[in-house]
Amino acid sequence: MKKLRVVLVVLVGLALVVKFALLTARGLPEKARFTLDLAALRQAAGPQEAGPVSVRAEKVADQKFPGPLVVAGSAFEKLTFGFYGWQLAYADGTSVVLDPVNARPESLPAESTYDDAAWTRQEAALSKASVIAVTHEHYDHLGGAAQSAHFDGFGAKLKLTAAQRRKAPFGGVARDLSGPATLESGAEGSLHPVAPGVVAVTAAGHTPGSQMLYVRQAGGAEFLLVGDIAWQELALEKESTRARLVSLAMGEDDEAIVHQLRAIKDFKKANPTVDVVVAHDIAAMERRFASGAVGKGYAEVQAVAPPAPVEAPAP
Repeated sequence: MKKLRVVLVVLVGLALVVKFALLTARGLPEKARFTLDLAALRQAAGPQEAGPVSVRAEKVADQKFPGPLVVAGSAFEKLTFGFYGWQLAYADGTSVVLDPVNARPESLPAESTYDDAAWTRQEAALSKASVIAVTHEHYDHLGGAAQSAHFDGFGAKLKLTAAQRRKAPFGGVARDLSGPATLESGAEGSLHPVAPGVVAVTAAGHTPGSQMLYVRQAGGAEFLLVGDIAWQELALEKESTRARLVSLAMGEDDEAIVHQLRAIKDFKKANPTVDVVVAHDIAAMERRFASGAVGKGYAEVQAVAPPAPVEAPAP
């Protein structure tokens, strides 16, 4: 009987540990340790008319993951991640590619799909891009550039911070990217221009090289790509991040992440017209495609002709 009680105590203890590790996460603070200032972002982005004339994205792959691991405390069901690359086109025919998705793996993970045609379109977009930048150094955001057949020709147009060039502690790319930084970084929340209408916001936490990317189009539409600070919009809604065990396994700075989530939540509330984009939420991306806010799929980039001059009326 005594042994049975001991076994029961051990089992209950293990259950509590598992619950703590898999179903809970660090809570968000009442106030973030930095703020996202829209006026400062706009100033750093440069003249509005110099920004991209279109914003497009393409889903190159998808994969299912258990809900509680993705957002602590969520339902016990699978959540499907979409892996998207982004393309910004400018009036002069130049373009920017953000977060290019990795190549097809030798063996696809369980419950995942990969779009080879999308990879081919991404390769074409990368070959013509004037600037390539990423939210962080994980393979699903940087792999498209690191594995590209055009890599040797990228040179300084591949904008990577010093931290993004280092080997990631988890989930990095195989290629050695060591070398001088081609994009500045700084203290958490600091702003660094990437391209006309595009600004990086330093946000180490998910990885040492993590950053957000603010985009303002020439027409005025604004986006804040937060990368993997949150994987799904549910994380913002529930004010919850990844399960503690997942965060620990990935080597994240979970304290930094909860402060970043609070800053994003506050920014989103104060600036409802700015579209805050989490990296892998398929439903949210489909809404953007359906509304026309984001074009669907990589496209051939061409210069946009200036509007015809308005003739003065005859006297």
